[in-house]
Amino acid sequence: MAIFRHWVKLTITPFGTPAKRRDLNTVLLFDHTKDIPFSAIISPSNLLDLAVTPAITVTDKIYKDTEEYFSQTPRPNLLYVYGRNLATATMSVKEALIELEDDPSNKNVGGWYKLITTFEDQVNITSASEYLESALPVKTGFFQLNEALTTPTQALTISEAINNRRVALFYTDVATDQIDKKSAGYFQSYRIGRIAFNAGRLFGVSSTGLTTTDELAFINSEFPINTIHTERLGVKGLAPGKMTNGEYIEFIHFEDWLDDAIHLAWSSAMVRETRIPLDSKGQNLVYTLIEQVLQEASNLGILRSQNGDPLGEETNSEGIPVKIGQIDVIVPDSGTNDRENGIFRVNGFVTLLNSARQILLDLTLKV
Repeated sequence: MAIFRHWVKLTITPFGTPAKRRDLNTVLLFDHTKDIPFSAIISPSNLLDLAVTPAITVTDKIYKDTEEYFSQTPRPNLLYVYGRNLATATMSVKEALIELEDDPSNKNVGGWYKLITTFEDQVNITSASEYLESALPVKTGFFQLNEALTTPTQALTISEAINNRRVALFYTDVATDQIDKKSAGYFQSYRIGRIAFNAGRLFGVSSTGLTTTDELAFINSEFPINTIHTERLGVKGLAPGKMTNGEYIEFIHFEDWLDDAIHLAWSSAMVRETRIPLDSKGQNLVYTLIEQVLQEASNLGILRSQNGDPLGEETNSEGIPVKIGQIDVIVPDSGTNDRENGIFRVNGFVTLLNSARQILLDLTLKV
């Protein structure tokens, strides 16, 4: 079996880290036509109670999009909503999201990780993508293009122009389908590691009328677009489950989960330990810290393990022992920049649960 490898390169410092783990299942629906306060809802009907002028009605697109989001099984349990009338505010999507990010009154509402929107046009999607490219903490976006506004050929051109590992594009020729909302709702109900995005079985979607040529062009493009693929026995699945730069969505999610988990573990160690020395003692501490994070990832179903050990080894089909994971903690030598800056470097790899893909680790931990 061929092994596909993906690099995770992270720089971890103990500063500016939240006191608790981020929830990578949190979703924000942004509306560009109304000024809507940042709110958490558990049902589409909650939108009707928000203080919005003019009031939200069941015929508004944000209401219909929210219905699409909550239509999946298992049913999502939470959605954040926010809106800015971009026409009257004379601002871009990127500017509106930065405004939300900088508003201190929104900080206590809770964080969000995945962005979906009520618009489906190139200009606004591009602006949202530009925001996600540099947003901190890191986020991802699911955006839909539809045949009424964009042809398949134009969609591929848009995807190539975006080419953003933070953005996944979806395409449909069925006006009533909101694949991006359904996808976000479907995966909101599953913890990370539970299911792969390219194995998603969405509920309530129609068979697209895309030609086989267009569908394969979306799936095989260097800048892929996700669409509904009808599989055997009529099962409708999401394919190919990738970002616009060609990386699998779950790879990005795992990288973000790993970044967050190591950040929190490292910050906790810095508080717990009086001093972390740049010697074998510190090396052992760092090794144990990373090992515990990888063990948690294995327990979640992200990583493959052997007898519960994600750093163990297996016997391949030829009877040869093969490592499924390894980490090496490098103590900086005297007189080096790493020594002066108090940096441990961690290199290695782990194997995803399907055994066909490996995550290559390149971590920088600063004391």
